[in-house]
Amino acid sequence: MAIMPVSGVSVNKKNNIINFEGKKNKEVTAPQRSYTSSVKAIPLAVLIAMSPVNASSANTISSQPNVETIENTVGVTNNQDNIKLVFEESPAERSRFQFYSKTNNKNSIDEVVLRLTGHPFDVEKLVNTTLELVGDDGISAGEVKFKQLILAPSTGEPVTMGDANETRCEYIQKFIDGKLPSVKNNNAIPVENQKRVIRLGLGCELQNVKPNTSWLVDGANRKEAFGLEIGHLDVKTKTGDYRVTVYDMDDSKNDFEVVTIKREDGPEFKVAALRGAQVKLEDFGGDIANLNFGVIELNKRHSKNTARIINNELFEALAGLLRDTGYNNAFETSITSSLVSVLNGVVYPKN
Repeated sequence: MAIMPVSGVSVNKKNNIINFEGKKNKEVTAPQRSYTSSVKAIPLAVLIAMSPVNASSANTISSQPNVETIENTVGVTNNQDNIKLVFEESPAERSRFQFYSKTNNKNSIDEVVLRLTGHPFDVEKLVNTTLELVGDDGISAGEVKFKQLILAPSTGEPVTMGDANETRCEYIQKFIDGKLPSVKNNNAIPVENQKRVIRLGLGCELQNVKPNTSWLVDGANRKEAFGLEIGHLDVKTKTGDYRVTVYDMDDSKNDFEVVTIKREDGPEFKVAALRGAQVKLEDFGGDIANLNFGVIELNKRHSKNTARIINNELFEALAGLLRDTGYNNAFETSITSSLVSVLNGVVYPKN
């Protein structure tokens, strides 16, 4: 079997053993906006080697062409609650915060309204959101953290929306912390911390489901034959060591049709596919985050059903096999794109 070395891989042809030496390429990550992320991005070169796809796009509130003029309404009374508007300010384009007081006092703010392009929304709370992305093996791939305002239309419609706009969220955070010189908070906006464990669906979209790792137990309890072993690759990663093994299924030792992975002291599984996942998080206020990461699909024991794990070092090593002269369509490859809406820590796939 002729295995050609690819970036960070050396070959010991005598024993058909490939030694993984560690990644040398610099990584390219998406620019951060109003979030922080420890989800590791796959290198751009790996994505380019796979079939490209255009990520889905979303309209944001700032793209609306019809902008209404917001009149100066300080001193106006909210007849429903019998409270008065005592102060207003516009910290961001096309948006204005209005502060209401039951005692007509700037030092005692009871309600806050956000006007976006002239439309009023009650600011119900500020949520510190943490989304932890976990593979079907139960191993975390990292977290995405951001602030989000929870808004409700002042018209009384039974719907809530999220706004993770960095400028507006930070402005309200200052108000809550008592750092705005013009107004003082009187428990007008509560703060909540939401941490959710999310997993990947069949199309690499995000789901509000914790992973079920029973397939690992089944794999350990039941054996499966994969063909004639003709070589292997040892890969060291931050979350454990793996062995990648290539198998012949057509009696030709010059190529391989099956690739498996086996975590240290774990069961062996066939690689079904490599997916370059491009996930765009958004809410009513616009884009939240753009995530790019590698997904490894594995066949469960004696089944065409798949489990998905996230390990970039392992993903890169498997992607390197695509350029080996012996590679014979051992697994599928694709780049998937999904658009996901987030509200109050819950994700909602949109396509």
